[in-house]
Amino acid sequence: MNWVGQVQPNHFASGPEVWRIVHSRSLDYRRRDLLWRIAHDAIVTNLKRLRWRLGDGICPRTRCTKWESVSHVFWQCDYVGLFWEWFQVLTDRLTLCNTWAVSQDYALYGLSPPPCNTSVQDILTFVSASIKLALWRDRCNIVFRAVGRPADVVLASVRAEVKLRVELDFVRLPRSAFGRRWGPLVSLFVNSLRLCFCPIRFEFLFLFVCAVSMHLKSTRILYLVCKVKLRVESDFVRLPRSAFGRRWGPLVSVRAGRVVVNL
Repeated sequence: MNWVGQVQPNHFASGPEVWRIVHSRSLDYRRRDLLWRIAHDAIVTNLKRLRWRLGDGICPRTRCTKWESVSHVFWQCDYVGLFWEWFQVLTDRLTLCNTWAVSQDYALYGLSPPPCNTSVQDILTFVSASIKLALWRDRCNIVFRAVGRPADVVLASVRAEVKLRVELDFVRLPRSAFGRRWGPLVSLFVNSLRLCFCPIRFEFLFLFVCAVSMHLKSTRILYLVCKVKLRVESDFVRLPRSAFGRRWGPLVSVRAGRVVVNL
């Protein structure tokens, strides 16, 4: 096989916009490392191995017979279509802009982002980097372990990673910093006290008092209940979990999840 004439040339990106994405504050070191390698065309794909006279250069996924370049792994392969369709829906909802569409330049390097503020851009950068990290992990599992997962399963793992990161930041960051970072993505059900936990007993008590107050046509009881709920939410954020449990344990039931994420 005359592989020299068939191998595609290297593709890499450079410039301040690319490095701003690579060093985004929303990314951890794993995602930054992957984006850096994509920008430098330093991903060891089968096509790169073919340049070293190793392998056939074909994509390892089932029923795919195309060259496995960097752009193929993260954009051109039929397997990745579901991921960017979901990302497009998420972007439309966050930016309220239906004229922007995900392109190859954005999928690979973060170029030509949608018109939105910095907070939304950081969220989209993190989500897109999580998609690429999950795609690369699944590809490596196919190559080295002969184990591949369906696209919907991998997408579910991406959603779970994003939710876990949001929950972690909700615990470790001050409320103002958390709001600036994840505000557009998170729904905080303050009124029903589903912000951080699901209090069955407390919710029942709240509904009972509401019913009594409506029956008596009194707003004073409802006002007092709201003040109690606000105090519980404030203590949940500022107190250690053990101290919060000793203080409010009989009144609330704490779940493992801390927030409800719209994904």
